[in-house]
Amino acid sequence: MKKITLKSVVFFALLTGFVGFGQGTGTTDTSTDVPTGIQNNFGVEDTRGASVPSVLVAASPGGGADWINDVEAKLDATGLVAADTFLTGAGTPTLAELQSYDAVLVFTDAGAADPVAFGNNLAAYIDGGGAVVDATFTPNVSITGGFTAYELYSMSGQSNGANLGIGTILEPGHPTLAGVSSFDGGTSSFHNTGGTVAAGATLVAEYTTGAPFIIVDENVGPANTRRTFLNFYPPSIDARDDFWNTTSDGALIMANALRWTANFSDGPSVLIVGSPGNPDWILDVEAKIEATGTLSADTFLSSGGTPTLSQLQNYDAVFLFTDAGAADPVALGNVLEDYIDAGFPVVDATFTPNVAITGGFTQYELYSMSGQSNGANLGIGTILEPGDPILTDVNSFDGGTSSFHNTGGTVASGATIIAEYTTGAPLLIRAENVGPANTRRVFLNFYPPSIDARDDFWDTTSDGDQIMRNALLWAIDGVVLGTDDNELGIDISVFPNPAQNELNISNTSGVSIEKTYIIDMVGRIVSTIDASDATTRTIDISNLTTGIYFLRLESADASSVIKFIKK
Repeated sequence: MKKITLKSVVFFALLTGFVGFGQGTGTTDTSTDVPTGIQNNFGVEDTRGASVPSVLVAASPGGGADWINDVEAKLDATGLVAADTFLTGAGTPTLAELQSYDAVLVFTDAGAADPVAFGNNLAAYIDGGGAVVDATFTPNVSITGGFTAYELYSMSGQSNGANLGIGTILEPGHPTLAGVSSFDGGTSSFHNTGGTVAAGATLVAEYTTGAPFIIVDENVGPANTRRTFLNFYPPSIDARDDFWNTTSDGALIMANALRWTANFSDGPSVLIVGSPGNPDWILDVEAKIEATGTLSADTFLSSGGTPTLSQLQNYDAVFLFTDAGAADPVALGNVLEDYIDAGFPVVDATFTPNVAITGGFTQYELYSMSGQSNGANLGIGTILEPGDPILTDVNSFDGGTSSFHNTGGTVASGATIIAEYTTGAPLLIRAENVGPANTRRVFLNFYPPSIDARDDFWDTTSDGDQIMRNALLWAIDGVVLGTDDNELGIDISVFPNPAQNELNISNTSGVSIEKTYIIDMVGRIVSTIDASDATTRTIDISNLTTGIYFLRLESADASSVIKFIKK
């Protein structure tokens, strides 16, 4: 299930000083048969129902529909996003149209039909949490109106150069450069120069000339939205022979930027429903869960209201904790009961057994009739289920100087205690086959906010975040991938990556691979492949849907997990 938190947009602006062509690429589309409104030419027919971020490419290229269609095709081919198009030289997308996408890639060249109206709609989109990526020529072939307040590179001229590439990388490991080996801007290498980088923005990489290549910002507008500026012109050499070269990674850079800016996660989505003593503490829990890199999370303060069943069912799991008490514990318990009965998992934590959620949820409690206790820096004691998935990559836990937890309660019939505290109190309890849909349930016997929220809560030098991550992943689908599950190392590789129909596995380790699994981002095993001693083998992936997968290869005493992309 996909969570849409932000939406992403790319923009192109008006130049006040020029190098080379008078404006943009120097080409003007003079055709009279111009597509109007939203178009789809490649890939997913209903883009907005895709399992990857949906993108609206809203642009006014000099080459008209052919050039914008090239951008759509390149984005769709990455398998990381699914794109539609809107020619802004012929009209202006409404705010509602923009908001129906996870991301909108906007660029200009010949100029927008109404740059003020377009800029105002983009500004409203950002103000509502929409994420914007813009690119050459937005700093000089301008979109105006309210968008000017959100430009990352302004007051710029434009330039070109022969086959410019990536120079200094100032932020190694930034997600916009994930999997990127090279960039070749083509024989024209159009880009913007001499502009002003917005206050608070970060320069990720430069060209070999020292001009900015990628600029990002994480806290734009009232919704603290992400923004990105890509300093190259999006159409490729397939649109015109002096544009960026498709033997390099221009398409991947655009797709990465859109995904990062939209804050899109391929992993499961979680709604954190909590009534902490301080409302800010729930944001700490959200930050810790998302920092694991596997889950995306939203929050709902149950002290201020009760989520509806339809709201809960937008998410793959609910993470529940109490403290100050829910606004309506009966109503919340009833809606949680309906959520579990429909087959959705709930993970709860201290203090739900004593600051209770009542109603129908009481029948699904794993630790009930409990009091609460505390203690100084309590850690993991006896592990009753060694190797349990919820303990994957967990080395330690330190509950902090208060170590709040529940004690003296009753463990539900059929539930399993995975691990205890050093005091003997249960730390982790789980159950399978809960309710009519045989749902999984987990109880974590610690208070989820960390020492970053208050200095006596669990210590972030220990693995509280990993425990929460693992519990949620197991509850959702019963499989937890380790974060360092790669003992076979560099001797195993896959190619091509991304791949469309076939994936080749190269094994030069000299070790026989006994089991091979394809696992999706939720942790489901979607395919099991026969054992093989071959150095190179080819597997058929044509039946997989577009997205990100993991290939897990196991020998008798080692394993390797490799991520690949299905186009």
